[in-house]
Amino acid sequence: MIRDAAEEGFVRQLRAEAEAVKGCFATYSHQAVAFSGAVLAVMFGAMERIPLAVLAAIPAIAFLMTVARIGVFKYSTANRNYGYELHLARTLPDRGGECLPGWNQEWREVRWEEALRAWRVVQVAIFRKVYRTPQTGAKSRWLEERSLGWINSLWPWHYDFASEAENMIGEFRHAQRPGARAYPWFLPEELTRARQNALPNREADRPPSMYHAGTYLKSMLGLLVIMQLLMLIPLLLTILRFWSLRGAQPDRLPPLAFGNPWTDLLLYTVVLVILVGVIWSRALRMKRRRQILENELLSIHSCAITWQAVVTAHFRALGGERDYRHYTERLTQEAKSVANSAFEIHDWLADRRNA
Repeated sequence: MIRDAAEEGFVRQLRAEAEAVKGCFATYSHQAVAFSGAVLAVMFGAMERIPLAVLAAIPAIAFLMTVARIGVFKYSTANRNYGYELHLARTLPDRGGECLPGWNQEWREVRWEEALRAWRVVQVAIFRKVYRTPQTGAKSRWLEERSLGWINSLWPWHYDFASEAENMIGEFRHAQRPGARAYPWFLPEELTRARQNALPNREADRPPSMYHAGTYLKSMLGLLVIMQLLMLIPLLLTILRFWSLRGAQPDRLPPLAFGNPWTDLLLYTVVLVILVGVIWSRALRMKRRRQILENELLSIHSCAITWQAVVTAHFRALGGERDYRHYTERLTQEAKSVANSAFEIHDWLADRRNA
């Protein structure tokens, strides 16, 4: 069945927004690299004359980290939009006007802002069921309650699979049961190679099947990390020069900030170690978020399935009379329901649609 003009216009709007946010990140990242290159050149030119000039790397590195985080947010928005378009395509009535079993044609006509309102409740509940997040960990909450939440942003091992999700994925890999009720529907790469891994002789399946989400985001985030490391070169050279000239005449040493070469050396070394640690932890954190975007719950494939759950929960919470009184409370209950059945989401959708 062909979409009507209103829906076609809406899909174009979704695509335009997705392309805009991706283009925005491309612009930001290119400008950030250019800006950091200029700061690096200035540091090399000033490090022989100005004490602490090498510490100009600190704000530049923070800026590069911020741009990398923006990139993750921008691509999350793009995947959410593309996922909604895929959701609309999958729920499009056939040529005879028949929708999915139990699916109401009206459910395809939910306004975008209204759909997003439900997404911000239901999708978050599913995400926190699948992953360990700063909001669900006891230690993370303890830090948040004591105004130390910034430490969570440096912790690299957030967003691993929650224990229940990890156990389910392990059972799926071991058992290879295609008809299982609980399965990792949110891992398109895993599902793509599942049957291939079950073959007794993998040579029988050539070329190997795979799910490829593209490498642009990976390349840009990698470039931002490389640029952060390059910003440390003047600081590293200054430390090496102090070590190589220890005991030499003061006029041969780099400019001193505190009048004592050992004090300066200690300061520079501590700063370098801290910066390397922060860059490493943030790089691991961004890598994990990128993996979730490309091959896991925030991929376009998974967002489309999540959107079905979001729209179903929205109309279930709204009720037949479209009563918005206590809508948020009812939506929260629906979100808890779908989160409890997150690994059997297709059964939950069928039960909710036919209830």
